Amino acid sequence: MDNLAFACMLCNQRKGTDIASVDPATGNVISLFHPRVINGLIISALLREFIEPISRIGFLTIRLLQLNTVERQREREMLQRLGSYPTQPAEIFASF
Repeated sequence: MDNLAFACMLCNQRKGTDIASVDPATGNVISLFHPRVINGLIISALLREFIEPISRIGFLTIRLLQLNTVERQREREMLQRLGSYPTQPAEIFASF
C-alpha cells in the first residue's frame, strides 16, 4: 500500500513503466514527475482548462500522459462548470 498512488486509468496506461522521457529540446533524459520523490515541487499551472507546464518535468509528464488533449480539456471544462475543478489560474503543486 505504501507504493500506490492514485491515477486515472488513462494516465496509468499512458505512463506504463516509464520513469523518464527524452526532452525534445535538449535530448537529455529527464525523470517524470514522481510524487514520492519530488514532494512539493510546482510542476504546472492551470490556465482555465489547459495545464501549462512550468518545469521540464511538468512538460514531459504532461506530454507523456497527454493531459492537454482536446478531450481532456473538454472534460476539465465540464468539471469546472460543475464546480468540481478549479476555474482560476492556479499553480498545481505535487504535495503528496
